[in-house]
Amino acid sequence: MTMLTQDQINKILRHKIKDLDPATITVLAVRGNEGENRTGVFDDRAYVVYDWTLKGTWQMNTDPTSDVVGRAHLLPGVYDYRAGKHRINSPPPKGRAAFVQASRVRIYRTGHGVESGWFGINLHDAKGGSTSSLACQTWNQGSDFYNDDGTGFRDVLYRLLGVTPEQVIAHPSGIGSKFKYVLVTSAEVTDLLRSAQVGSS
Repeated sequence: MTMLTQDQINKILRHKIKDLDPATITVLAVRGNEGENRTGVFDDRAYVVYDWTLKGTWQMNTDPTSDVVGRAHLLPGVYDYRAGKHRINSPPPKGRAAFVQASRVRIYRTGHGVESGWFGINLHDAKGGSTSSLACQTWNQGSDFYNDDGTGFRDVLYRLLGVTPEQVIAHPSGIGSKFKYVLVTSAEVTDLLRSAQVGSS
């Protein structure tokens, strides 16, 4: 799948969130953006949108690094997140500024089925070249997540949310406004863009 255009992104968001307030910060995450979805690979993509305007796009991972019985997989859906600390009780580098659940989420737990609840499925950077995920949504460490010129994923979202990493560490359970995290599959995107509901305007 090629990169989505601004018009395509907005059509998908309007379909997934009825009466979406343009002042709502939204992350559209596409699972399997590069074709067949794989675990342990940064083959997904995130688009950050505010006021119907694309603020940036980054490679990401929306799957666990490996799949074993009992492992959680975040199911496609619309969820609330906010700035917060990953590994809330750990010091750096494990405990670090990221994004945390601000609503219940739905998961598929391998070998057990579908569950709904608060599972600590965060959005955070990865470490050591691995996707570093038991169920979290992760980005490559470095420029895909944050960098010196402020164009990394965390930088852009923190700027839109009006928070700093220092404030987040001081309020580890969450700070600032919520944003929408919309997880879809590449197959769903293809179907939506072909349908009359999100067809050409």
